[in-house]
Parts: sequence; C-alpha cells; structure tokens
Amino acid sequence: DYPPFAMTGYSQGGYVVSTSLDIPSGAAWEAFADNESNFEICWQGDGSTYSTATGLHIGGESTTVSGTPYLGDWIQMEFLHEIYLSYVGILPMVTYGIERMPGVAIFAGSHDAITWALIHSITKNDHTAGNYSNYILNSVKGYKYVRIIWNELTTAGSTNSYRSRAAAQEIKFYGHRENDLVRLPDPTN
Repeated sequence: DYPPFAMTGYSQGGYVVSTSLDIPSGAAWEAFADNESNFEICWQGDGSTYSTATGLHIGGESTTVSGTPYLGDWIQMEFLHEIYLSYVGILPMVTYGIERMPGVAIFAGSHDAITWALIHSITKNDHTAGNYSNYILNSVKGYKYVRIIWNELTTAGSTNSYRSRAAAQEIKFYGHRENDLVRLPDPTN
C-alpha cells in the first residue's frame, strides 16, 4: 500500500499529492488520509465540468499520454521511489455515491512529471457504493509519478448535478518499489 502511511498534508515522507485543481471543500491529499474524509478533484469557475447527462468531460485541461491527449480532471502521486503498480483501489464518496467515479480513466506514469506513458486505461461502470473499485494495472515499468485522469464519469446511477465533478473518498496504490526482491527460504541452508 503506497504511501505506506496516512497522509496529513500535500507532501509527507517523500510522497507528494497534486491535482488539476482542488476545491475548498476537499483537499487532494485527503484521498490518501486513510480516514475516508471527503475529497473532490474538479475545476470551478472556468467552464470545465462533466455532462450530467452523459458523464463526458467538457472543456478544460488535457494530459498527453503516449502521444494522445486526454481531457479530464486528474490526481497525481509523486512517490519516494519508482513504483511498479499492481493495482489501484478507488472508494466512491459516501456523500454522493458512485456518480463521481470514473467510467473511463487513464492511468499514466512518468519519471519527470512532464512526459507521460500509458500504464492502463479502464472502462468500468459497475461501481458499488461503499466498496472499493479495484483496477488491475500490472505495470511493466516503475514510475516516480502516477496520474489518474477521470476522462469520463460513470454512466451508472442518476443523472443529476452530483455527476458534474470527479471525486473519490479514498485512493490506494498497491505495488512494489523498483529493485525490490522477494527472498524465499532456501531449503538447503
């Protein structure tokens, strides 16, 4: 589980959280606080949002990943070491349910936070309120930075104003550090 502790701010122990834009009601680092406090990532006031009817992202910032630009709000973790990701768990918000979960998401990795490589992209609309949605990544490279881009919100649930923002209650990264070895017992010694 990375980071291996509950975050209490944006930068702690070599781990740094950032996002496309925080809103006052929930700081991005709270997604890694292990206390299930509310957290949202979204733009406010610049016309960028998600369609409440389709879940598609409208306007705003894009991230170029492996040569392809993707629109969408994002959250990013800078790790202390390069990490090979096995999977990521995202818990829907308790307050707003699954409407703000990713329907289409891009998981991107970088060594410098400038050039992004595609780790995995997902389409998942079968989220369950109160349960983590786990995304198997099995990255073949280690990355210092990992960004999750909410390209489209889930089509499950209602089509109300709650679907206008990307959000999560908790996010957990699972994997191993680059050059970590697992040593098994040697039966002859």
